[in-house]
Amino acid sequence: MHFLVMLISVILVFAGFTYWRGLSRSLQLTWTGLVLVLLGIQAFELVHIVAAGLRNPPIWDFRCFWLFGRVALTSHEIYSTFAFHAVGRQFPFNAAWSQEVLDVGFIYPPPSIVLFAPLGVFSTPNGAAPWWYGSLLLELLATIVVLWRAFFREYAWPGLAGTALLVLAFPATFVTLSYAQTPIFLLLLISLYAIDTSPFRRGIWLGLSAVVKPITLVLFLHPILQRTWRPLLSALAVIAAACVGAIAIVGFSNVMAFFSSNVYQRDPGLAYSEDVNQSLLGFIIRITHQHAAHYTLQREPLFLAIAIVMTIITIYVCTRTGNRLELLSLGALIALALIIYPGSWIHYAEILLLPLFALWTYAKERNNALLASAFILLISALVYFSTHVELFGYLLCWLVFLGLLLKQPIARSTHPES
Repeated sequence: MHFLVMLISVILVFAGFTYWRGLSRSLQLTWTGLVLVLLGIQAFELVHIVAAGLRNPPIWDFRCFWLFGRVALTSHEIYSTFAFHAVGRQFPFNAAWSQEVLDVGFIYPPPSIVLFAPLGVFSTPNGAAPWWYGSLLLELLATIVVLWRAFFREYAWPGLAGTALLVLAFPATFVTLSYAQTPIFLLLLISLYAIDTSPFRRGIWLGLSAVVKPITLVLFLHPILQRTWRPLLSALAVIAAACVGAIAIVGFSNVMAFFSSNVYQRDPGLAYSEDVNQSLLGFIIRITHQHAAHYTLQREPLFLAIAIVMTIITIYVCTRTGNRLELLSLGALIALALIIYPGSWIHYAEILLLPLFALWTYAKERNNALLASAFILLISALVYFSTHVELFGYLLCWLVFLGLLLKQPIARSTHPES
């Protein structure tokens, strides 16, 4: 049922956007009515997911986030497994959660603790859930509005309804919400970075995205390759400010423990070998049937070689087009990040919505909207069947964006931002 609704939604919305100007007023109203009906179905599912999360906050991943914040505000020892066991054992848990959370500690770099620390104000996960889910819903609403203004504003309020339907119908959205995860917030920040006209604010959005998820550190290549230094500098300033915030919350010694605690070496091998990890590393581990208690990048030469080659290719292709088609370059980097980031989980696919919408707009300007719509439908299907083929969707996006960039003439010269 969910797959059928997704197919109908994508086909209906993009067909309407493609032929909107040629539709009669009655057909436009009919299209809008159908979109609203489908949007109502999706909204009902959204309410069901949120209500379930409020009644029983999910152990994956909301309770992890609450635990991060609670440890930060109590013992402050965010990289201590003893501190995690002391707080986490107060509530029911299974062996997998103990192995992947309590025995590991905080899995992000220190700046990210500023995102989770507010959850620690609440003494129980149930107390923190309304605040967190309320934030997620506001982020979802803001993301829909930003994407509409960026790509589909010409269709007025029916376009806003269509954008909302596309976002909710995209399979990763409800997966993200069922885990109470943060990729919707990540999508919002990356979208603001992509469309904001202020170099200073663009850097703020980019820096905040790296605080939310380290996967977006790959996107720091974008201002470097575009030679736009002000966004890069303000992004680095945001990360520096987050570091100061982390020190204020947990103390300098606990921040420095990130470098001495070997947190990623404590991460169990299951975190990379299970199907929900759709990174290149996870794929290689599964097809080579490696079984290890822990994995380190130094012991994965095949992954490192492929990741380095893909990064070099991406840098070359993005550089040769200069500052033209920034969104296509950003799309190639987003796809690259999803492929090479070792902790690329199935719900991270949410950030593909920005480059996919950019691709459709690019194609529509060249009378290829139907082809782009079919491609988005294909990627949506691959994301829907996530644990089997989502990585191939990332690879297809990467190849398509690089192909479009290669079709462009080589930039004669590029000028750094003054």
